[in-house]
Amino acid sequence: MRVAVRRRIIRNFVASLLTSDLSRSDIYEVISELQSGRFAYELAEVLRDVMMVLREEPARYEAVPDVDNEEPLKIAYALVQKRRLSKRMLLDTMSVLGAKPTRGAMSGTTRQLLEWFFAEATPSQSDKFLSLLGNDKQDQYLKGIVKRE
Repeated sequence: MRVAVRRRIIRNFVASLLTSDLSRSDIYEVISELQSGRFAYELAEVLRDVMMVLREEPARYEAVPDVDNEEPLKIAYALVQKRRLSKRMLLDTMSVLGAKPTRGAMSGTTRQLLEWFFAEATPSQSDKFLSLLGNDKQDQYLKGIVKRE
């Protein structure tokens, strides 16, 4: 499983638990079961059953090959260098898209900040980010790359 997908799943799972009507003690029980019980296995079984009911065919449980995630990064980095954008400008643009960089990403280099963004961003966020940076060539070429995720 790709890191960005894994993180998105974890965030959605945690958000669902926190916004549910479960009590704090119920959530602590879930934590305990995830660490040492059969909860994860049972959750996987229920999810598989639900997907079967929804008529979603599994992709034979084969790993999806990673797309060349370097291409949007290379394009963004080239645009940043060409336009001489500050890190502050990049952070503001990312925050407009709903991205909240970690302290480590913010304290790193511009390239590290961009690497963090493209690892965390959804395809639509990546597309919009490049659009905001002023990438005119992205419509045909990059949309195909970004949508392969």
